[in-house]
Amino acid sequence: MTTAATGDTLRTGTVKTPKGSSVSVFERQEATSNEIASMNSYMYSRYPKATRLRSATYKYNCHSYAWYSTSSSNIWWMDNPGRYMSDGSYTKQSSAASGQKIYYPMPGNQHSGIITSVNGSSIMLNSKWGAYGLYNHSVIYCPYFSMYQNTYWK
Repeated sequence: MTTAATGDTLRTGTVKTPKGSSVSVFERQEATSNEIASMNSYMYSRYPKATRLRSATYKYNCHSYAWYSTSSSNIWWMDNPGRYMSDGSYTKQSSAASGQKIYYPMPGNQHSGIITSVNGSSIMLNSKWGAYGLYNHSVIYCPYFSMYQNTYWK
C-alpha cells in the first residue's frame, strides 16, 4: 500500500450547479501541519496586507469555494467553474457589487472569488489561493491577475 503525497488526487466526484448541471471535482491529499504552517508563512511574506481568513488546505480551491460551497468542510477541488456561468445558474453583471462572484478569465491563471465590498473602483473579495489560505483582499492584491476584463456574476 502506498501513501498519497500532499496534493495527490484521492478520488473524483461531481457536484451540481443550482440549475442541476454536473461539474467534475476531486478530493486531494491534505498537507501536513508543518506544510500548512510554511504555506501560511510564505503568503504572509508575499502579501502582508491581505487578511488570512483560513489556513492553507488542499480541501478546496477558489472555484469550489466561490461557486460550490464556502464551508470550511468543503473537500472538493474544482478545475473549471464554467458550467455555473453557462447553464443559467448565474447571470453576468455589468458592474461589481457585494455578494457577487468574480471571475478572473486569464488563460492558465483563472481565479474566482466572492465580492465582499465595492467602494468606487476599490473591490474587496474573499478568495482561496490555490492550496494556500482563504484571504480577504483587493481585486489587484493577490497572486492572480488577468489581462482580460474580470467578470461579475449574480
